Amino acid sequence: MSAIATIPQNFIKIPAELIKQRAQIQDESDFGLIVEQLTAIRGWNGLFLGSGAMLLREIPYNALQMASFSAIHDRISVYDIHLSAPLQSAIIGLFAAAFAALLTQPADVIKTRIMTDLEAKELELEKVISLVGSDNADIEPSRGGGGGSLMASPGGGRRESSSAEKEWWQQINVVRHTVEVVQEEGVKGLFSGLGPRLALVSIGGMVYFWAASLTDVYFNSSS
Repeated sequence: MSAIATIPQNFIKIPAELIKQRAQIQDESDFGLIVEQLTAIRGWNGLFLGSGAMLLREIPYNALQMASFSAIHDRISVYDIHLSAPLQSAIIGLFAAAFAALLTQPADVIKTRIMTDLEAKELELEKVISLVGSDNADIEPSRGGGGGSLMASPGGGRRESSSAEKEWWQQINVVRHTVEVVQEEGVKGLFSGLGPRLALVSIGGMVYFWAASLTDVYFNSSS
């Protein structure tokens, strides 16, 4: 269930992640301008660039986190543990989040590689289209008279960019990026950045399950 629930959540998370990354890799950080850049080539689909890579991490992470939380909670419920429900949930949540983060770290590394690659190529594609557009604007149509004149073909820049875009998309896939990471850094490369992510995600999981349990206790006591 949590894996399915992750999908609508990412309708907000993926655009936010793209806007954040775009602001980090370029000098311009204006929100409106970044949205305009992302939607210039693909329309509103541009806000979901790399969504497959994002879901590659989000779906298994959320499924593992919730499943491990439930399993640990059921396992220790047979013991007489003198802890409040929120505190107990916080401790279990910490370990559940850490476990899920550990198992999905390779997916996180590949997700970052793919989205960074996509962002770099998207920026390059925008530059190509802007250059083609400016070149076409400088070409004046012939007026009367003989001689073959150079005419700008309508949508020519879009066709060229579409072909280049298709070639780039073919180069970007999970298998290729995984092989590249292993070749460059070995298997340990798939766990790059595990420490910081483990700390961040574990604390996040602890707070999330603590707050959820606290809310549940509050509403049950009020009813």
